[in-house]
Amino acid sequence: MNVTIRNARASDHAQLAALFDDLDQLHRDNAPWLLQKPDVDPRPPTWLENRIADPRSAIFVADAGQCVGLATVRLQDAPSFPVFIPQHSAVIDDLFVQPTWRGKGVARLLYRNCELWARGRGAAWLETNVYDFNVKAFEFYANAGFETTMRKLRKPLGE
Repeated sequence: MNVTIRNARASDHAQLAALFDDLDQLHRDNAPWLLQKPDVDPRPPTWLENRIADPRSAIFVADAGQCVGLATVRLQDAPSFPVFIPQHSAVIDDLFVQPTWRGKGVARLLYRNCELWARGRGAAWLETNVYDFNVKAFEFYANAGFETTMRKLRKPLGE
């Protein structure tokens, strides 16, 4: 396996768009009550350029001569309310590897870069959200040391 992890570049847009499309499709297939296929590119080149330029976020690419995986991470501040300890944490919003590259340690490399990035910015912790249907993602994060701290519940009110 010859994969390097690097920061995304604006020139990666087309390849990253294809990876995000696959990730979005996975989520649409399993959460159709929430997600739809948009008519426009939800992450146009300007979105990528802004994320790359933002010192409070990073996009990592698994490069094997082409983009075979990605991870996005960002800093967030604790709510500005007296009961919260003033601090910031980091959130992994996306971590995706092309199916043909899974099981080769690519996700682990992407994750490690997210953690190192968060540590380097003084984040108190790293968190992520995983849909219940995504058992493999849950197992991946549990193996990386993540623990469940909260559960988000929903009750549909439609017919």
